[in-house]
Amino acid sequence: VDAMHIPLAKVNDRSGELESYKDKPIVIVCNMGQQAGTAAKQLRGAGFEKVYKMSGGMMEWNHLQLPTVSA
Repeated sequence: VDAMHIPLAKVNDRSGELESYKDKPIVIVCNMGQQAGTAAKQLRGAGFEKVYKMSGGMMEWNHLQLPTVSA
């Protein structure tokens, strides 16, 4: 709920959309947890300090049968 989808290729271009969250925790999620690290690094480089990567990505989330919301 309230997640924002920003493809890895657009993280630098769209980081301005996250400005109001700059001092809040941001959790980066991708499908398998591999690209999330790159996105987190880009956001840290843009001055975001509380950036975290969700280990295992959505594949692990689904494997654990945790809830999801469809847009």
